[in-house]
Amino acid sequence: MVQRGWSIDLSQPVTDRALFHLDNAYYIPAVEFRVSCKSNLSSNTAFRGFGGPQGMLIIEEILDRIARRLGLPPELVRERNLYRGKGETNTTHTARRLKIIASRLFGTS
Repeated sequence: MVQRGWSIDLSQPVTDRALFHLDNAYYIPAVEFRVSCKSNLSSNTAFRGFGGPQGMLIIEEILDRIARRLGLPPELVRERNLYRGKGETNTTHTARRLKIIASRLFGTS
């Protein structure tokens, strides 16, 4: 859950965009991203990146913590969880198919 703050501004679209970017480049089937909610904290109004970089930073931190917990190098955990462009790793958490992008990156069709 993302707390979007107390004021009426662009916090909701900013935190929604952060949620859309939480997967970054990784296929992680055992994770579920939820909605943002209003709270009594300061707002998360629009700023450069409009929430995208913040969402990507969060998943990188999560993968670092997973690597430390498992005693694995972080780059190995990242590599194992990259979208591959085939099978179930061809669809993002927002149900977007990656066929065109994957074929450019991995040489698949």
